Amino acid sequence: MTPEANDKGIINSFMLTEDKFAEGNKTFVNHKTYYYMAISYAYNNYLPYKQDVAPRLIL
Repeated sequence: MTPEANDKGIINSFMLTEDKFAEGNKTFVNHKTYYYMAISYAYNNYLPYKQDVAPRLIL
């Protein structure tokens, strides 16, 4: 199986409607600093990982 992708960036989005970490009132507060993070990851099992062997460069 060969996965294919368009490499056009993030195409999904989401909307935050309440502060899940707030105690009591969960509505967002104007001028309060909120921090967000997006994590991307990939998985490739083309070759088993061997710590003591350098990968071959294919040009």
